[in-house]
Amino acid sequence: MRETAVQMKAKRDYVGAAGLFVKAGEKFASAANAGGHLRNHALLQAGKCFEDAVGCFGLVKMEDRAITARERAAEVFAASEHTMSRAARLYETLGDDAAKKSPSLGLNYYRKAVSCFDAANDKRSLSVNAKIAEQLAILRDYKEAILIFDNCARDSADDRVLRFSVKTYVFNALLCMAGQKDDVRFAKGVENYLNRFPMCEDYSEAKVFGDIANAWINRDVARFDAVVGRFKSISSPPLAQWQDAALSAARDALLADAGSLR
Repeated sequence: MRETAVQMKAKRDYVGAAGLFVKAGEKFASAANAGGHLRNHALLQAGKCFEDAVGCFGLVKMEDRAITARERAAEVFAASEHTMSRAARLYETLGDDAAKKSPSLGLNYYRKAVSCFDAANDKRSLSVNAKIAEQLAILRDYKEAILIFDNCARDSADDRVLRFSVKTYVFNALLCMAGQKDDVRFAKGVENYLNRFPMCEDYSEAKVFGDIANAWINRDVARFDAVVGRFKSISSPPLAQWQDAALSAARDALLADAGSLR
């Protein structure tokens, strides 16, 4: 059946080929469910068939069918300890696509990806956890987002390669703190993070966050706006919408506090 699907794909009958790849995938999956010493091999073949179906559906812009096929590929790869990381990558891709439409749906896929990466003892779970935190920040669940960004920074700090991501996790955690509209908590957060992760002190963003904290504590709206403007100008890539929203929330709190002093 799979060989026929390959032939149909070669003839550019992508819809027909995709349908046969799916059928072949389900056949292999059924064989895997029966158990036996060839179970892992059957799961691998099933996943490959579903991945081939994803490619064919994509060529004819059948996005919903492609998503379903990718989900099936992830499911069967996740059923074997030998292909957990492969399942995780598929779930992460599903999360990336879903997050563009719905943060909540993206979270569901990202959490599955993390579960698979963790099962494989694969440190790529950290970057996906950061994506989870970003979706939570979009939903303004800042408390949970801060916790995850904090854990990502902690778990990356002692790794020779991953430590270069620490500053991103730390500064995102601080942006979430800004979104909580608490100037004292934010100022303490800046001090705490720079003490815990001194490698962040050399980045220009560290001074920016310190200046934001000082302007906020001193109810200096003009200074706050100037510092935030400078921060946006040096940010590369540009601030994401959720990051800008967190700073706007902090500014709203500052304006309210400054107004109450008049």
